[in-house]
Amino acid sequence: MIRILFIGDIVGKHIREHISSFLSENRQHYDFVLANAENAVSGAGITYPVLKELYSFGIDAVSM
Repeated sequence: MIRILFIGDIVGKHIREHISSFLSENRQHYDFVLANAENAVSGAGITYPVLKELYSFGIDAVSM
């Protein structure tokens, strides 16, 4: 069985901090993590530094 976590719309730094905390404690329970991040920079799109930040949390793929 493959365990996939899909994280809905990430909006802003506050949510990114929560996701970082959650994944630091729970990433080992999932085989693949996909996140929707089209609003990751305070609802105004995404930047390369924020994308790298999300990948550092253990997110495998990002959708827009």
